[in-house]
Formats: sequence, structure tokens, C-alpha cells
Amino acid sequence: LPEPPLDAAILEGAGEQGPFDLVAVTDAPEKAHALFQSVHWPLRLRFLGAPPGVPWKFRWFDSERYLLSYVSHLRRMGFGDRLVVYVDAFDVAYMGCGRNLSKVLEELGRPMFFGAEFD
Repeated sequence: LPEPPLDAAILEGAGEQGPFDLVAVTDAPEKAHALFQSVHWPLRLRFLGAPPGVPWKFRWFDSERYLLSYVSHLRRMGFGDRLVVYVDAFDVAYMGCGRNLSKVLEELGRPMFFGAEFD
């Protein structure tokens, strides 16, 4: 499958703001109040989605496809080593972190890390 197109406004300054990129995929960013209000400069929360006028179709693995499209854009722009933190849009808030997350990930010796919650 080809990369889904991303809204050009979302890509503006990608990889250049804050210590890492914080992204979520949703078709209703207006419902992500807690997350949006918890993110402060220099971080910028980016809601990945289609450009205006392109119909949104949320199917299985669309979140992953939009995330892959964003990471591919970063690589093309020379930010291939940029840390991207992907978060759920509706039931999370960013509480900040005094640690260098890029260094922590490097110390794990892995290019990716997934956190999971068990109920």
C-alpha cells in the first residue's frame, strides 16, 4: 500500500521542535482535550491525518500507516534518528519527563519501545 498523504500543516517544522516528536492519530482531535492541554512548548503535539479535502477512512492499521508516513517524512528530511513518541489521543495526558528519552531508548539497545497497559 502507498503511504497515505498527510496534512501539510502537520508536517511544518517536523523534527525541529522540542526534544522529540509527540504524535497521535485521530479523526476527532477536538475530543483530545486532556492530551492537547497537557503538552507545553517546546513540544508540539501533532495529530496525524489526511490533508483537507481527502476523506478520512479509519480502518485496521490506519494508525500505523499514518505513523509510518510521518516517520518516512522525517527520514526524507534528514531526521531519521529523531525520537517519535506515539500516544493515544483520548485517554492520556503528557506529564512531562526530566529524563532524556532518546538516551534512555539508546541504553535499551533497541530502535523501538512499546509500552502496554493491562486492565
